[in-house]
Parts: sequence; C-alpha cells; structure tokens
Amino acid sequence: MSLYILAEPIFLLSGLTEMTLLAKSIINTLADKQWSVETGEAPMTRKKLKKLGSDERFTFQANYAGIGMKRTMRGKINTRFLPTILFEHVMLGDQEVTDHLWLNYTKQFAELGLLTKGEIIQFNARVHRYKKGYAEAKVTDYGLQRPTKVSIIKSMTEDRAKLPPLPDEKNALIGLIMKTNKDTYLKSGRGFDQWYVDQYEAWLQTESNLTKY
Repeated sequence: MSLYILAEPIFLLSGLTEMTLLAKSIINTLADKQWSVETGEAPMTRKKLKKLGSDERFTFQANYAGIGMKRTMRGKINTRFLPTILFEHVMLGDQEVTDHLWLNYTKQFAELGLLTKGEIIQFNARVHRYKKGYAEAKVTDYGLQRPTKVSIIKSMTEDRAKLPPLPDEKNALIGLIMKTNKDTYLKSGRGFDQWYVDQYEAWLQTESNLTKY
C-alpha cells in the first residue's frame, strides 16, 4: 500500500508532539484520498476560511507555535528552501477559523525578532485556495497569504533577539531553522544541511562584531 504524507509546507513540528502530528497526518491523508475521489475537497478542509472568501483582507490574531521550512523545486534537480511560520488558534474576532496554519516567513515577521511560543501575533491576510497531497491524493484546502500589518499584541519577553533580515539573509534564517530542529530533521531525513547553519553562525558573528563598536 502506498503511503501519502500531507504536502502542507511543513518540516518543523516545534511545540507540538511529533508522533501525534505524524499519526494525524497519515490518518487525515488517507481520509483525504478517499474523499477527493468524490468531491475533490478534504473532509478536514478549513471551511470557516472558505466561507470568508478571497475578495477582501481580514485581521487575524494567532498564537505563535514555531518555525519551519518548505522545499520549492527549481528545475528537475535544484532545490531551495523557504522559511515558514506556524500559528495555532487562528482567530477572527472571537471566532477560531482554524486550529493551526502555516504561512511564509515574510520580511515583516522576521522584523519582529525571535518569537516565543505562545506569543500572540496580529496580521492582515487574504484567504487563498490551494492543493495539497500528491498525485491522485491531491485535495483542495484553504489558507492565508500575503500577511501585512504584522505586530505582537501579547509579548512574553523584554529582551528579544534579532533575526537575520529578509530577503538579504534568507539562507541565515534557514540555518537558524535547521539548527533549532536538527534532531527532528536528521531523524526524518528532511533536508538538514550544515552549510545553512554555517551561514547563520557567520551572520551571528557579524552581528556580534557590530555591537562591539
């Protein structure tokens, strides 16, 4: 029997139980595969996001839960990594529209500095529809894109570390992600590369030298 894993852009399971999420992904994916034959839409579809539509932008609040990365293929061989950010309990007003959501780690998120799990972030975004899964298992789901007006509305630290700025230091940020989640990536074979970690360490050293003067 072929095993399909959800193609949602995640590598990091920070702040969540890895085995629990893996089991949930397998169960949901097998269910999605059957459902997609009938409707093309997964039973776990974010229906509240779907109902909002994509015509206008909304202001959301969500709990920061971790950072990760996704692969994008350039041609048949070359692969590049893009940073992503995980939120839980995504709220629109007093309504939870989804229990978790991954977004691209954009420049505005990076400008906030190193976030702590549980901090509440506010941002504006637009709903978008996308496909997840592989081959015949692909199904439709809904997410958020193009976040703007990003801010921290519940902070849990007074001394916040800087992050490598985007887009100039994207490789350094990927290095931080890989360093943070090294054990998980090595165990799962999900693209750990020491070169990226070295880029992050080099950026840290440069920042340290700048603060001395």
